[in-house]
Amino acid sequence: MTEKDIIIFQEQWGKGVVKIGEDFSSKKDYAKTAREFVKNFYDFTKPLLFKPTLASETQFRTDFESALSYFIGNNELYSEDKGFALKCWNSIRFEERNIIILDNYAIAMGNYFFKSSNDDNE
Repeated sequence: MTEKDIIIFQEQWGKGVVKIGEDFSSKKDYAKTAREFVKNFYDFTKPLLFKPTLASETQFRTDFESALSYFIGNNELYSEDKGFALKCWNSIRFEERNIIILDNYAIAMGNYFFKSSNDDNE
């Protein structure tokens, strides 16, 4: 695992979030796209450590269903989730990355910026 691998992974994550929104807008099977996205980008072989940015009632997500709910909503167990990916982001970019690689683990921190498809705000 290299720093470049982490950067590529983050960029693919951003494209995946954008793709969910595109499929939603195009009336494609966005739920299937989201399920594949969550399976590909989150590790469920151990307890998941996921703190969604916009979650306040249920701040931490530790399993597949709770993570999926954050991205596409429509889960009565997580009523605050409106579908983060359904906001239809046009692009997601990362800045000020700091990456630490320890054996087979990587820790990454930085800023990410979301550009809406609905306006020019980032």
